[in-house]
Amino acid sequence: MNKNKEFEVVMNAESYGYALNIKINSIDLELESALAEMEGGASHSQRLFSNNHSMLASAPKESRDEAQKFFCLKEGHNQVDITYTKKEESPQGLKIEILMEGLATPIFLLFKFNDEIGQKKSIRKTITVYSDVKKQVPTVFVGPGPHDEGAYISLSGSSCMISPILNGDMELTTSTLGIEYPTVIPFQNTHSGENILDLNFKCEDKDTSKLQLTLGTHKSVQNYDINLSDPKNSQKKIKFEL
Repeated sequence: MNKNKEFEVVMNAESYGYALNIKINSIDLELESALAEMEGGASHSQRLFSNNHSMLASAPKESRDEAQKFFCLKEGHNQVDITYTKKEESPQGLKIEILMEGLATPIFLLFKFNDEIGQKKSIRKTITVYSDVKKQVPTVFVGPGPHDEGAYISLSGSSCMISPILNGDMELTTSTLGIEYPTVIPFQNTHSGENILDLNFKCEDKDTSKLQLTLGTHKSVQNYDINLSDPKNSQKKIKFEL
């Protein structure tokens, strides 16, 4: 593999009720202003590039210094430092995901919602990024539990509506878009021991409805290929342990 091959990822940050700072490889992404544009919080999507990417060299000189912080990734191990403080109650909470085109699961996922108001916390994790998606390693996941435990699903493939019910409580209903990046849903209603996840799928184009689903926790991963053109697959029950 060519070690100098350039690559890019997408980082999505949803910060509702939280103050947030993110550094990658000690480079401050300076997201505070972007996330403070809406009272109570906001969501922000940002493309991040390898530090050898040709787009940096072609950027106008006057904007190159400002753009430099987004060319913060390197092939292999990358250090992610996140500092966050819960400012107020919010049902959405804090979600950060790093996605790469061609990957069915996120490179990195953090989800928090039940922290104490006013308490500042810091997390340092190492993520591994390769220009060759075939060499990617499992998701680095930081869940909402006191020891970062939790669960999520990642979905890619056909466009469809997913309604998850976890342990009898409705989670976020969302849609997959059938695009190159996965749709990631972290769960709020997990508990220690056995968890029961009921998934309901609704797709308009059932002739091409093939879905790749990954159920991830802080300690294990389960993968499923679901053919939604078969009516019996419009519902699925999954049991997992935390």
